[in-house]
Amino acid sequence: MSKNIAKGSHPQKKLKSIPEIRSNDDLCNQLNKLVKQTNWKVETAELFINIITNNKKQFQLDVQQQTLVTKAILECPIKYSAIVHLAIVSANFYAENGLRTLDGIVSKIGDFISENLALTDGLKENILRNKGDNKVSQFIKEQVNAKEITQTSIKNQEVEQKFDFLRNLISLLICQGETSAIASRLNLILEVLSDSNYYQQLTNTQPKLESDIKNRVKVVVELFQLTKPSTIEAKRLLLYGSCSQLLANQQVQEINYLQNTLQSERKSRKEIDDYVSQLEQEREALKQRLADANNQLEKRQNDIEQERELYAQLKTSSEVKISQEREATLYNINNRLEHELNKLERCLNGSADSFEENSQIGLRIIKKIREQLTE
Repeated sequence: MSKNIAKGSHPQKKLKSIPEIRSNDDLCNQLNKLVKQTNWKVETAELFINIITNNKKQFQLDVQQQTLVTKAILECPIKYSAIVHLAIVSANFYAENGLRTLDGIVSKIGDFISENLALTDGLKENILRNKGDNKVSQFIKEQVNAKEITQTSIKNQEVEQKFDFLRNLISLLICQGETSAIASRLNLILEVLSDSNYYQQLTNTQPKLESDIKNRVKVVVELFQLTKPSTIEAKRLLLYGSCSQLLANQQVQEINYLQNTLQSERKSRKEIDDYVSQLEQEREALKQRLADANNQLEKRQNDIEQERELYAQLKTSSEVKISQEREATLYNINNRLEHELNKLERCLNGSADSFEENSQIGLRIIKKIREQLTE
């Protein structure tokens, strides 16, 4: 990122190696030592940036150390401050979870830049909240005046001041702007640099994904890391960015459609699988019920067969018993009748003198025989 600072009409000098930073205090001392150098060069600025943004050496600073690092960042020479601030906040922006060394510091850089830009509250809100595009675009044009940038008669210092304004504006956007505002305001800045009205023709082409916006910020930041950003490069980035954003949006829409379709298919598939599973469970339940019914039927048939056999046995046994009881009863009756008839016969064969008495006895015997017959 910072390697582009010195690009321009002069060849880039070889960057000094980054000194080994062993501790939080060592970091503060190294930055403080650089800030105190009276004559900064491009290499000094790059070294300052790389010490802070070095991914291999990030530190968890306490409040006092945060204050020292913030002071060093905000007090670096004015000639390089805009470039240094842009490089630092953009490096933090690219990092997936931010740079640990810059925890609690980036917001202070944003406040410092906001104060230096001296924006009115209404204009600042328009810039950071993606409102009032025409007002924001007009404000940038008035501050930069893109037509003058292309004139070689303008002094380099005046040109750098204009670019420093844009660098500070981008840094403020990265620090405090809404995601959609970052995308649209970068296009406005590129439009001013390229003196193009192409942005007015764009509709809903800002990138929607955070990764797209980070890539967009990266290429624009690299443009402003140049000593003198090229208006041709700005136009190329504007056109390329628009096309890539449109393509990205189309791809996002396709991905969303495919994801929705996949979710719908998964939902339908799940419903079908659930229904099939339910039918299989019901089938298994019916098979079990049928098996249970068959078992019950077989058991019932066996029970009926056993009952039939038992009934036949009981019937046979009952008939025999009844027959035996009847024969026994008849036998008893016959014996009784025989006994009574014998008695009657003796009465009848008795003497004539006792006829009347014998008749009474005979009548009683006949009555008893009748009673025996009615039992």
